[in-house]
Amino acid sequence: MTINYQEFTAIVFIDSKVDNYQSLIAGIAPEAKIVLINPANDGVEKITETLKTDNYQEVHLISHGSPGCLNLGNNQLNLDNLDNYASELQTWFHTSSCIAHPVKLVLLYGCNVAAGDAGAEFIAKLKQLTGAEIAATSNLTGNKTLGGDWELEVTTSRDIEVNLAIEESTIEYSINISESL
Repeated sequence: MTINYQEFTAIVFIDSKVDNYQSLIAGIAPEAKIVLINPANDGVEKITETLKTDNYQEVHLISHGSPGCLNLGNNQLNLDNLDNYASELQTWFHTSSCIAHPVKLVLLYGCNVAAGDAGAEFIAKLKQLTGAEIAATSNLTGNKTLGGDWELEVTTSRDIEVNLAIEESTIEYSINISESL
């Protein structure tokens, strides 16, 4: 199955702690709504509040990450606190979608989020809580010359093919979305 923006509604959340996030905003597909996550706010709460107003087919999350963890605002979404956010995560796709296109997607662009056992467990649990298919990266995300890529190598279903929310012109984005060491 190929997902394209003409058929579905997408929303892209960008954690404003990502270096040069303004360049990413400029390169997001025009069919997608963009929401910034303020570093002073709880990112999961911001996402949940925003998703209450509309029913989106795709939720893209661009942030720093590590195996089994996304940094969202002033908090992390990780294996240790997924259960704490269960009631919020279960509302992300609150209304039924069009019968012809029932697939819902959460796409995670943080470096190494799906890496290793922690990453696999994290995306499996996130799928369970949101009811959505998950696509995530298991390596560095970002500019190829810095060792990254924009591929979401790990998915919870072999039957989905995802299109990135980032336009081709932005693929050579100048930084990697990894936590600064």
